[in-house]
Order: sequence, then C-alpha cells, then structure tokens
Amino acid sequence: MEAPPTRYRVIEKEGRLVVIDTATGEAASRSPAPPPEPGGGFVVTEASWLDRAADFAAARATRGRDAQGRAIVAWEWKRNGRTQRWDAALDSGQQRRLGRALVAMAAAFPIVFLSFVSAHPLIGLLLAAPLVGGGAIALNRLQAETGGR
Repeated sequence: MEAPPTRYRVIEKEGRLVVIDTATGEAASRSPAPPPEPGGGFVVTEASWLDRAADFAAARATRGRDAQGRAIVAWEWKRNGRTQRWDAALDSGQQRRLGRALVAMAAAFPIVFLSFVSAHPLIGLLLAAPLVGGGAIALNRLQAETGGR
C-alpha cells in the first residue's frame, strides 16, 4: 500500500523556492518576495561601543596597514628564555577579534581594582578570570590561525 500524494510540493523558480498546491497547480502563497539586498543581503548597522573600542585597541596594537588594508601585527616576547614572534597581516574579521580579545583582557583590570577598593577581592578575581582567560584563548587561536610562531 502506498502513501497518498502530498498536498504541497516545493520547486525552485527563478532562484526562489515556491510552494505549489497540488490540488490547484498554483503557488500556495501569493505574497511577493522582498527584493534581494545588494551585497549578499547583509544589513550594515552602526558599530556598537564594543566594536569601536575593539577597533581602537587593534589599531594601537598593530603596526599600520599593508597595501591591501590589512593590519600588520609584529609582536615579539620572551618565553622560557626564548624569543617568540608573531608576524601576520590580519583581515577585517581578524582585526575585530584581536581588538575584542584585547578589550576583554583590559576590562579585567578596573574590575579587580574596584573590587579590591570595595573590600570584595574574591568577587573581582572571579569576574576578571573569564575575561583574561577568554582574551588569552582568543589571542592564541588568532595567532595559530595566522601562522604565528
């Protein structure tokens, strides 16, 4: 025994999916589709305060831009007596991630300071630890993604 035919079927018509009523043979919905947005349909909104702070932090932590507009990272530090370097050119998404990681780590310091001043140091340390840890993890991932050594 076979299942009865379905009432609706979906077809692609002019790059859109259209639901067809099998009883009438017409489109089930007659509402017009909104026109496609230029540029892939993403709506650009104003940057939030966090994004502006992240852009500021990333601009201060990098050494300018290359010909394609990518931010240049050239950091050097010592770990266990060995010199470590991170040289990379960051695209806009990577710049935003770098800035957000730096802002998260910097936000921990006022939290700890204010908690010590208000005689609640444990609360400050508990609130600051995820910020510093999350920022450090984001920086490590970004360094690994860009081939840092």
